[in-house]
Amino acid sequence: MPSAGSREQSPSQPAALDAAYSPNQRFPSLCVEGWRDLNHSYSLVNQWQLSEFLKLPLRLRHRDLPPFSPNWNRHVHASGLPPEVVEQLMAIPEPEADEPFDAVYRIAFPIDLSVGSDSRLFVFATSEYGVSDGMLVGKSVEAFNASDAVSLITPSSWSRLGFAQAGFLPEKISVIPHAVDPQCFYRVESDLREFYRQLFGFGPDDFVLLSIGALTTNKGIDLLLSAFEALKRKAPSLKLVIKDQSLLYKRSLSDVLREMLLRGGQGLPSEEMLGDIVIISENLDIEALRSLYNSCDAYVSPYRAEGFNLPPLEAAACGLPILVTAGGSTDDYFSAELGLQIDSQYHQWEGLHALDPSLDSLIAGIEQLMASAGAWGGEDGSRLVHQRFNWEVIAQRLLARMALG
Repeated sequence: MPSAGSREQSPSQPAALDAAYSPNQRFPSLCVEGWRDLNHSYSLVNQWQLSEFLKLPLRLRHRDLPPFSPNWNRHVHASGLPPEVVEQLMAIPEPEADEPFDAVYRIAFPIDLSVGSDSRLFVFATSEYGVSDGMLVGKSVEAFNASDAVSLITPSSWSRLGFAQAGFLPEKISVIPHAVDPQCFYRVESDLREFYRQLFGFGPDDFVLLSIGALTTNKGIDLLLSAFEALKRKAPSLKLVIKDQSLLYKRSLSDVLREMLLRGGQGLPSEEMLGDIVIISENLDIEALRSLYNSCDAYVSPYRAEGFNLPPLEAAACGLPILVTAGGSTDDYFSAELGLQIDSQYHQWEGLHALDPSLDSLIAGIEQLMASAGAWGGEDGSRLVHQRFNWEVIAQRLLARMALG
């Protein structure tokens, strides 16, 4: 398999591109506005897409926008992408003053709908629970609906529903999913997998569950902990790995446990059980992340609300069976070959919405995965994800939506 950082040098990189075409030859122009080299979902998606744009005949520019938190920076919160890829992305030039473009693509938070030039504006945005106060700046929903110059790009039908319920015209919202890079997220051979498991301290009989993401309420980590507590009593070999985002959001597992205790402590793992939960808080590069996926046995995400939920798709690309909430954003990419779904109930309140995953269904799903290891995922699951959800295909869809492809 190719290494995580193996990429062909492209003549479409901006400096080479400007010199490679005759002065009279015109090619589509795109200015991307967002974050580079941060370990945040918006920044990571932006970087994967930029990597594909660099391979195409585009006049590409990038305008760096201020991060959501002034404390976020690429020295502490680096993306983890291969250094040569980061170098290419950081070399994309800033636009010159009043430089015209065929389209502007904005991917940052809060969601800025303001149009600052004559270019057509496409704004990437996600809606997890729906649209709440503070998410939108620059233009009202009514002004957005009345403008022909600005459109929304969102990665899932669930997210599109949230915007539509907030009053956005559905015809001005395009669903274009996220993807994986097959050169970075793939299933390794069994001997390398065993080597990874030894590095992480997993025994040959351990069944290891994995969850990646911020430990916010929408992720359902409290439900996962309750399921782990219920199953651990009869399956001593069960382990749980949680890769959190505490460096970005300053929220740790202790915060989740404290909240569960305040709610009565039902489903709270014992001190002994907590010893079999591995917490990873530091940033991981792509190679380390791939090794983590490949060292585990299943990916579990009992989420309540997600804009897309990319980690289960990356896990499936690495051959892991996945267990995800039914009815939400993962419905856009879930397939029976990839794993199982958790039963859930849909709830609405004051313009917002969420799912209530069933704890019993979550527990039963984990039991099924443990009893039938190999029935889902594997090489077939990895191949399916690589074919249907790779960044090359998604970048082409995005450019076609902008009428640049």
